Amino acid sequence: MKQFRRKGIGRRLMKGLVEFFNSNKAEHLTVRYIIGNKEAEGFWRKLGFESIITTSATYLKELDFKLKVMTS
Repeated sequence: MKQFRRKGIGRRLMKGLVEFFNSNKAEHLTVRYIIGNKEAEGFWRKLGFESIITTSATYLKELDFKLKVMTS
């Protein structure tokens, strides 16, 4: 929601999570966001996150249809 962006809320939430993760001895974090979400990409990149894998999804019916078309 645009009215909540750029108010420091995300940074404050992440500071709290870092404290929690540190107290629980976590060493690695992974986040997920939609490709093309420039706000999310910028936010996570500023915090040092790097894209290392792409996850793609489809509906089973769509996959089944595409496979049938390709083999016809």
